[in-house]
Amino acid sequence: MNEPQPQGSIEEAAARLMTPPPEETTEEVKEEAVSESSSETTIEEPETENTNEVSSDDEVKATDEVEETEEVTEEQTEESATADELAELNEWLAQSSDRYGDLVIPTKINGEEGKVKLADIVNSTVKAGGHIVVPSFALQRAQEILYHMNKLLLEGKIPDIPVYLDSPMAIRITEVFKQHRELYDKEMTQMVNQDRSPFDFPGLKMVQSTEESKQLNFLTKPAMIIAGSGMCTGGRIKHHLVNNITRPESTILFVGYQAVGTLGRSIVDGIKKVRILGQRYPVQARIAEITGFSAHADKSELLEWMSGINPRRVFIVHGETKSAKEFGKFLRQERGWKVSVPMYGESAALD
Repeated sequence: MNEPQPQGSIEEAAARLMTPPPEETTEEVKEEAVSESSSETTIEEPETENTNEVSSDDEVKATDEVEETEEVTEEQTEESATADELAELNEWLAQSSDRYGDLVIPTKINGEEGKVKLADIVNSTVKAGGHIVVPSFALQRAQEILYHMNKLLLEGKIPDIPVYLDSPMAIRITEVFKQHRELYDKEMTQMVNQDRSPFDFPGLKMVQSTEESKQLNFLTKPAMIIAGSGMCTGGRIKHHLVNNITRPESTILFVGYQAVGTLGRSIVDGIKKVRILGQRYPVQARIAEITGFSAHADKSELLEWMSGINPRRVFIVHGETKSAKEFGKFLRQERGWKVSVPMYGESAALD
């Protein structure tokens, strides 16, 4: 991927991000609430793996069961900012997993097909007069979106629309990216030297304060809004969903993995009504997904990564149960390896 990859110094920079600079208010970080760890996500919305086969009455009943957990005050949401930041960092620093062990991702964003899909989503939404609302992780994912939006703008493949990065943490991380030009690849360096940086392109607006974020509710022209949290479990994205999920002209664009039991997963799976901030809303906006943004390897990439090893035994310990079991079956058939998908509390003797 031709994009900035500040790996060598990101951990040091990330440590600084844990504590806001003295001049910043805690309010700037507090909006990034609620952990997005897929294995420990607090279920705020009903699990909806077979949502398309569920009646509206069943959906309402399911959302009623989680009403108490959904009604979180703004103050309570803000208090979990630190947990969310740690979860975001862990998401970025994690090694390859089998989240997509049973899938081959067809539209990697680096390829032409991924770029075409992103351009099509933007162009069709602009033509309809709506907003593109993007739930995004603050670390690396938000910067990737800016990178590809900037490229599409430079190539004339999408119109010049405002792009709002509505995430104080993502803004601070973007500043870290900007400070480490020595880690850019050749294409990124050339873009920056020509004043075409994806972090400063015309139309890009950084939204810091809560009041600035609230003003986005009154946008009348097409725009893209990027906000956390990436799985819609908390933060400013919920307010943007409230204002757009009932609008057929708007698009909710998912660019990352959505864990089972999260609001994001419910929407991706096709639920007809969702409960957000204590109120139910019919899902009338267009729901789109680009899986190619994910940093997690798919089945083919995992197999390629493992091609140079011959392990005595393989343990698959990360990912949804279905993906883990399918990938385990695949490895047994393809490599003849001894593969285990251990359950919680299960132990194994290593010889």
